[in-house]
Amino acid sequence: VYDSLICEVDAIDNGVPICDTEPRYVINTSLSSRVSRINPHWNESDKNENVSIRFFLMDCFVRALELVDSELRSIVTNLAHVWLPARSIVASAFAARFSVHSSGHIIELPLGGVCPWKVHLFAIEEDIKHINCQFSDVTNPTASDPRKLLSDEKKSVFGLPLGLPLFVLYCRKDGHWTAQTVPISEKNPFGSR
Repeated sequence: VYDSLICEVDAIDNGVPICDTEPRYVINTSLSSRVSRINPHWNESDKNENVSIRFFLMDCFVRALELVDSELRSIVTNLAHVWLPARSIVASAFAARFSVHSSGHIIELPLGGVCPWKVHLFAIEEDIKHINCQFSDVTNPTASDPRKLLSDEKKSVFGLPLGLPLFVLYCRKDGHWTAQTVPISEKNPFGSR
């Protein structure tokens, strides 16, 4: 929940920029932006003189609270019912990547595998880095023991570490296959490895 919502709101509230350089564009649809648009406009005249300003401000506050509540509930529901169940699917596909291609560069998700795989793939790779392993060839990797996923450093025909995922394949529910490149990082989703 922190990474999905709180971090962004906290950073904006404390004036922490999203990047150290000048951004190429401005995001105007963030939760903070939507809440600020609920506030009275600077040039808005009192539409109804019988309604006190206190009542009007309370109404704005209640609408903002409802918006934030809805967003928080949506994120928690998504994390519990969509994001979390995808973790084991991605871990199993990661463990089986050498059975898809001997380089380990291709991960195949199961039928209908349109799941949030990117964040889980990066988390699995981080878990492996934390136990001081490097990408390499392995035999019979298992998702239950990350130390078995990677061993001695070897290079594939592409000069990349053997086992480094580059592509994710999945068959959509309509029977058509999709191939996606693995982004450079979670924070650089538009570049490819």
